[in-house]
Amino acid sequence: SEAQVPCAAGECYLACGNLPLAAKAFRAALLVCGVEHQGDNHENKDVADIRRRACAGLSKTGEDHESDAN
Repeated sequence: SEAQVPCAAGECYLACGNLPLAAKAFRAALLVCGVEHQGDNHENKDVADIRRRACAGLSKTGEDHESDAN
């Protein structure tokens, strides 16, 4: 999945303490997950895992995945 790259970047930024860039990367991963499966009834397991990791990482930055903040 193309969402793997921004999710992994978010995890690296989070580990380094760069919360603004981590949040941005996690939001990008969620965006790509949504674009990849637009109109699909079934999300594959890999994309579901990336979505879960991105949501968890985003919450650790103090933001949630429903936020419109940049």
